[in-house]
Amino acid sequence: MIERYCTAPVRNIGNDHVNGHIGFLCYMLWDIFVLYPGNSSAAMMEESVGVMDSAIHSQNDQCITSAIHSLGHWVREVHSARRVLNRWLRSPTTTNAVVIDYAKIAKTGYIL
Repeated sequence: MIERYCTAPVRNIGNDHVNGHIGFLCYMLWDIFVLYPGNSSAAMMEESVGVMDSAIHSQNDQCITSAIHSLGHWVREVHSARRVLNRWLRSPTTTNAVVIDYAKIAKTGYIL
């Protein structure tokens, strides 16, 4: 997907824009996505979380961070979002402590 464009290391979530506009788009993808809890069916929300679940298992820290960011927006309304984060935290696909800490924060619903 966008992995080949968003390649910079993640050092400071929410403030890193070293990939320029495409990096910002990667990070904020789910903020600009038109489907969000409250405006679609439960089935559509679950499918969306399924896409986020796939993205969080990337080997690319930028894509993982994007998925974490989106799941953090959804944890209060879509219970499977928190389950995805918890499962990923048990076996993260990165060793980047910044990304792992961000996932822990995202479980609360409070994200950058």
